[in-house]
Amino acid sequence: MARFQTIPRFRPAFGRSHRAALLLAGVAAIGGLSLPAAAAGVAERSAVAMTLYQAGPALIEEQRPVTLDKGESLLTFGNVSSGLIPPSVRVVPVSGPAFAVREQAWRPARPLMQDLLRAHEGKVITLIRQVDGKEVQEQARVLRAEPEPVLEINGKIRLGLPGAVLFDALPPDLPLTPALTVSADAASAGAGVVALRYLSEGLSWSADHVIDLSADGKTAQLTTAATLSNTTRQPWNAVKLALVAGQVEASAHDLMPPPRPAPMVAMAAAPMMEKRAALPEREAFGNVYLYTVDHPVSLAPDETRQITLLRADALPAKTVYVVTGAGTRDSGDEAAVPQAIPSFLTVTNSGKGGIGQPVPGGAVRLYQSDSKGQARLLGSTMLNDLPVDGTARLPLGAAFDLTAGGRLTNLVQISDRTQETSHEIILRNAKTTAETVEVVEPMGGDWKILTESMPGKRLDGRAAVWTVPVPAGKSVTLTYTVRTTY
Repeated sequence: MARFQTIPRFRPAFGRSHRAALLLAGVAAIGGLSLPAAAAGVAERSAVAMTLYQAGPALIEEQRPVTLDKGESLLTFGNVSSGLIPPSVRVVPVSGPAFAVREQAWRPARPLMQDLLRAHEGKVITLIRQVDGKEVQEQARVLRAEPEPVLEINGKIRLGLPGAVLFDALPPDLPLTPALTVSADAASAGAGVVALRYLSEGLSWSADHVIDLSADGKTAQLTTAATLSNTTRQPWNAVKLALVAGQVEASAHDLMPPPRPAPMVAMAAAPMMEKRAALPEREAFGNVYLYTVDHPVSLAPDETRQITLLRADALPAKTVYVVTGAGTRDSGDEAAVPQAIPSFLTVTNSGKGGIGQPVPGGAVRLYQSDSKGQARLLGSTMLNDLPVDGTARLPLGAAFDLTAGGRLTNLVQISDRTQETSHEIILRNAKTTAETVEVVEPMGGDWKILTESMPGKRLDGRAAVWTVPVPAGKSVTLTYTVRTTY
């Protein structure tokens, strides 16, 4: 079994302004130095396949040409992801000599200044300071690097760094970029190709949806984009990309934290035109869905890119108004103060304009054009995974010209555990069009509606529901009495 040696990360103990100045000075000072090269025998990756997940690490598989000696060869793989998860690494031969992996060591990139100071403990460094507008250099001996630098300057002790630093040399074992070292035992010498496969944090995707509602509100045009995020320090060029929609079980060690927000650098999703680009191919893969992008994709560090994933031109849509618990408020006139009724847009993934495939969950933004054709934002929310023939209910906010006021009008205690209560709900419609309001009254215990001013129905035994038409400019009163046993 391969054994990993993970090099711990260190945090600088000095201030941010010092750190910035020191890093600049350090880079300038080593600009002419020869940096440590990757071990011979491993070339740059010739191909990369990447699988991104909505939650959890990405799966990366790189093809690397290598040259192996007979017996033990030390292979150093540079330019790997800074988010590499060490225990997930596998190196297997694709062509060329067969080999077995003896050891694997992962060395992440570390803060440069702190490591340079540590490497120079007991040695002399050069400090650069500004004195009366002039640059002055002086020698200092590093007594200790951490947690705060301790220097000896002209026989006196100084805590912290008083200026920028010049170093004479770069330690040969200081990794400036992440590197993976593999000890391979080959049966014979020769050139070949290996597959380097690992999981990586910092690479993920999410589904982002745009819904354009028709003028009459009866159909919705849906466009779904896959938003790719790269918060690693590596550029990924011409990657063969696949996206997994759905939930994949992952251990706590492999789960990645939410990526930090990245600026929108490029948008691969083009405006909808008469001739449309091909969409990623979808296939069922176990309990999830796999989308394969048909062209190479590149991602720069901290870049966010979007690829159009799904389109539907005319999904059935409807605006519904739902008021919940209006009649269960305390008795009294103040309890009947009208309140704006929440509105929702229902969208069904079926019908002639349907996608014909599941829609992955993600953020959704709703738009509708006004009478002059200008698009307006109706709201934004989250869309859960939507199966074929499934219906999503998306909140749109409250309709202030459609209100509900309700109260408890009577209570009779039948026994210690049973009571009868009467309720009143007044719906008012100040719109110029008639609307229908769904009235939902939560119930507890064992309950039965004794009287009601209009027919309703039970909802999963936990609530009663009435569908109430409210004419334009009118009000409608709903009353009911319920017997409840606890």
